[in-house]
Amino acid sequence: MRFSFNDIPTLVNKVAIVTGASAGIGLITARELAKKGCHVILACRSRTKTDPVVEAIKAVAPGATVEFMELDLMRLKSVQAFTDAFKARQLPLHILVNNAGIMAPPFALSADGIESQFATNHIAHMALTQRLLPILEASAPSRV
Repeated sequence: MRFSFNDIPTLVNKVAIVTGASAGIGLITARELAKKGCHVILACRSRTKTDPVVEAIKAVAPGATVEFMELDLMRLKSVQAFTDAFKARQLPLHILVNNAGIMAPPFALSADGIESQFATNHIAHMALTQRLLPILEASAPSRV
């Protein structure tokens, strides 16, 4: 069976967080969720890079709630700050898309002393999911 974006049911009154949504697969995912009526939070490092993406998504998904929230997966303190800020808003969370990632970067350590690719692609997403899990469970049915 072939999948089509038309197969996605309405997502009105649903909230999604998409990491790495300023380009590529994350951007397309955020756009398609917004087109189905989902409130989409683009969790990205750069407001400068992400604000035009927010506007582009709103242009193809009129009336959609699409917004930027800062998240730098190379810093676990940023993961904590992001989740604290999200929790303070008292929104439900139905969809968490752990999309952000880096591939074969030059060797570098994250702010926490972890190899950058492992920190970004695994450790930070695990921490993000763990910190948001109570909200995901309270918002069931929800998906990661």
